Amino acid sequence: MAYTLNTGHALYANLVELIGVQAGALVSHKTARTFTKHAEASYGSGTWGEHFVSLNGGYTAKGASFTPSIALASNAYPNQTVVVVVNATGASSGGRFLARAVGGARIHAPGKAATGELIGYRAGDVGTTIGTGNKMLTAVRIGETAFKLYNDKVLDYNGTGLAPDYADASTAADYLCGWDGQNAIAASLVWLAVFDRELTAGEISDLYDSLGASNAFGLVSAGGTNGDALGGTGTSTGSGTGGTATGVTAGSGSALGGTGTSTGSGTGGTASTVGAGSFTTDAMENNTGAGLLASTSVVWTWYQGAIGAAPTITTHGTGTTNASGVLTATALPTGAGFLLVRTTDSAGVYYQPGTVT
Repeated sequence: MAYTLNTGHALYANLVELIGVQAGALVSHKTARTFTKHAEASYGSGTWGEHFVSLNGGYTAKGASFTPSIALASNAYPNQTVVVVVNATGASSGGRFLARAVGGARIHAPGKAATGELIGYRAGDVGTTIGTGNKMLTAVRIGETAFKLYNDKVLDYNGTGLAPDYADASTAADYLCGWDGQNAIAASLVWLAVFDRELTAGEISDLYDSLGASNAFGLVSAGGTNGDALGGTGTSTGSGTGGTATGVTAGSGSALGGTGTSTGSGTGGTASTVGAGSFTTDAMENNTGAGLLASTSVVWTWYQGAIGAAPTITTHGTGTTNASGVLTATALPTGAGFLLVRTTDSAGVYYQPGTVT
């Protein structure tokens, strides 16, 4: 399922980046980034929805690199928070969920020690055992004076004594689930959020409480920036010997198409209807909102059924947007659902609910 950033969320102003999984691909929501997964990494789904599966490779990280890196200079932002949501965790050689493929100062982030404890970059093996089920893990850096770890919404560690990287202008991250040559972690990553300040216990608790099935999370909202989807039905009439009448469709709004009604008369006259409809999107933009997805080859999936529930019918197809960034998907079953459209490089991911009547 696809989601867009919830720009109305109270923490949106402090959100540096939010990374998640949409339609079997890693997607960054605030800045366009290119992800390259390890050959042995994969995608799947679990309790909280779609996830990215990394592997523990000892001292070979088997997660995903990305470019450009997430930069959060500790001299400008000494207080930072990283929130990680997973469907499960497995074996680890001390892997952090957000790291750097090559050396340099890293953004402080949570992880899992080889012995199973919750850890944080520069904080050591200090937390309680994480376990293997779905979790939300949070690492909070407060300058050089304190470091906190939260296991779900419970404070797991609160200590001092961080390494001397307080005023580092090059603090950054460009790798998920490991640090090549150093450590790795097996996990199914659902969401990773980076903030430029310390989150309070209450804010962390609210984020945890917002989690749910099908990638539900307070920082995102289902649906795009679209209006109502309206269908229209048409009527056709056929007559004469052997005449055939076929229903046609017309209407207005975002979703067009559906079944028509027909009548036939005359000797041997027959009537039939077209049972599949079409869905026309509003103008689509890329992930950063920098421009239209004009004349762009895309793949699309129509998920029919109630939003938030498993789809009853899934229809796939390919197409090309027009000069205005609009796509029409055809041969769809009638009923409510939503259309997910993405470019082959995931630079554009677009979601629109509606009804094909």
